[in-house]
Parts: sequence; C-alpha cells; structure tokens
Amino acid sequence: MKKFLKDTWEDFALEASKRKVYLFGFNSAVKILRQMRPFGNVWNIACILDNDHDKQRSIQLFNRQYEVCSPEESALRIREDGVVLICGTYTYEMATQLESLGISNYYSEFWMNRPLELKEDIISQKLDKNKLKEVKMHLSDMDSVNILDSVIRKREDGEIDYTDIMNRGKSEYFIDEYWKPFADGVYIDGGAYDGDTIEEIAFWTRNDFKRIYSFEPQVDKARQIRDKVLWRYGDKIKFYDMGLWSCNTTLHFTDGNDSVSGKVTDYGASISTCFIDEVVNEKVSFIKMDIEGSEVEALKGARQTICRDKPCMAICIYHKPSHLWEIPMMVHEMVPEYKLHIRHYGASMYGTILYAVI
Repeated sequence: MKKFLKDTWEDFALEASKRKVYLFGFNSAVKILRQMRPFGNVWNIACILDNDHDKQRSIQLFNRQYEVCSPEESALRIREDGVVLICGTYTYEMATQLESLGISNYYSEFWMNRPLELKEDIISQKLDKNKLKEVKMHLSDMDSVNILDSVIRKREDGEIDYTDIMNRGKSEYFIDEYWKPFADGVYIDGGAYDGDTIEEIAFWTRNDFKRIYSFEPQVDKARQIRDKVLWRYGDKIKFYDMGLWSCNTTLHFTDGNDSVSGKVTDYGASISTCFIDEVVNEKVSFIKMDIEGSEVEALKGARQTICRDKPCMAICIYHKPSHLWEIPMMVHEMVPEYKLHIRHYGASMYGTILYAVI
C-alpha cells in the first residue's frame, strides 16, 4: 500500500503530462473540475471512476462530456497508460481497491493538500513495545486493542493514511456507547479552540448542564469565544484564557493556524497556566483534553479531582509518541476501576483518543 508521505502536486503534474488521468470518486472529482475551470483543460482526463452503478454514465460537466466508469471496467487502460487521482478523504479503501486491480500509479488529492508539517510529525516515532503491551492488557474491548495495534503499525511504517480505522460521522467526545448526558453535569473543556466543544456540550445536553469550565490560551481564539459563544450561556460557562498544566506557572506558547493548533514550546509568547484541582471546586462529571501535548501535565494537575470524582474522560493521546502508553497508564494508576477504550478520529495520525468510563 502506498504511504502518500512524499507525494506532491509536482509529482502528479509530471505523471499527468505523460499519461491519461482518471479521477476516482465522482462527487469530489466534480469539485476538483469546478476549481480547474479557470485554467482550462490542464489534464487529459480519460474518465471519472466511481463504484456507484447509478453514476456510471456519460455526463456533461462544465461544458465538457465525461464518461463515468467503474474502476474494474477501466483497470486495463489505467495499467497501460494512466494515472489515478484519488479524490476525497477516504483514500485507504480506494487505494486498496486500485491495488487489487493491479493499479499502483495513483496519487491522493487529500494528502497532497496536507501541510508539510502535518506529514513530518509522522516520521521517526520510537515506540516502547513493552509499555504498549501493558496498555493493551488494561483495555476493555478488542476494538480498542485492534485500533491501538493499527496505530502502532502505521507509526512504525510511516503510513499517514488512517481512514481505515477512522470513526466516521460521530462526535469525538460525546458517545452514547460510553455515556449519556449527566444530570446537573459539570464539564471541563481542556483546549476550547474556538468554542466548538462548548457548543457541542450544549447541543448534546440540550442546554441541561450545570457548568462548563473552558480553557484556551491562544489570544485570537479566546477573543472569538468571548465574542461569539459566551454571551449565550451566562454564568454557566467559566472561561479561562489560560493553559492547563500541573501548576500555576508561565510558559511559552506558539499560536496555531487553520491546520495546526497552538502548543507549548521553548519559544513564543508567554502564557499563564492554571490547574484543575485549584480552579474547580465542585464535583466534576466529565473531562475532555485536547491540549496539543500538555495532556500529561494537565492530568497531574487534576489528580485530586480525578481520584475523588472519577469523572468520565476523553483524552487525546496522539500529540507525542509516548502519550500512547503514558496517558493510559497514568489514568489506570489514578483510578484502577476505569474501563479504558481507544478510538481514532481523523484521516491522519491526529485523532487517537482514550476514553475512561466507570
């Protein structure tokens, strides 16, 4: 299976200049063709590929006629003189199908559009196999074990496509399989970003919650939360434009962008931090942490709360290689009776989450 790690649009353009182009995935292909309209016929497009029989016909798009065919029907022509552009997010299944047809000359529009920094983080990740083996002993279901095994294999192989293990169309944090809205619930939103989790909690609970403690140190995101979110909920939201850590201190923080969230670094602007055990003085129902690598320190600062209240938790474990084993083992040590589950969200390595449930 192709890893997509080093593919670029330059590579694809070179292949497309010599071969006929087959766009795989009708709906996303239409979007690409729409974007290409101002540039004319850049590629020699032979066919659009799709597995949906109802779409397999001759169709006019943007003043040009295209044939929509099945991959099986076009496989011989592609192998002889074609290059496939996989269109859309779910590249693993589509690449697997192409490989089964003997087609290896393909590229992914989704992965070529990913920023370089998102790809580089995936390379050279050393994993502690003994500690990961111990983690698997504490997981509560085989799906979690299988997902962790897949994550380990992908990281070792430098594989960037995780769509084969990705949970699709579901909330990352509020999963009916594990928990229901808590009566008079108190929620901790670690890593508020633009307020999206606040809105999700409100929707999930139908606004029936006691309090949300929300933390976001990035200046522009904090301003966005104040301007667009907080006014709707009054004193039910306690918002802190601070980072979560194991103590009150000052750290350096680099702001993120639309693709990469901000994180604690050795340089950048100074931010203040606080810790959950000091800030929250009421029984906690639920803790979510997506704080770009600060999860371990933040859990240390929440030890008293976690051991006392045993809240349900959803903690990201993908920001650092060691978090795959360090965070599950830390949570298990704090509350041995937690049932631990692992699921993955997102098309790349960014999205592995640990769930702790009583």
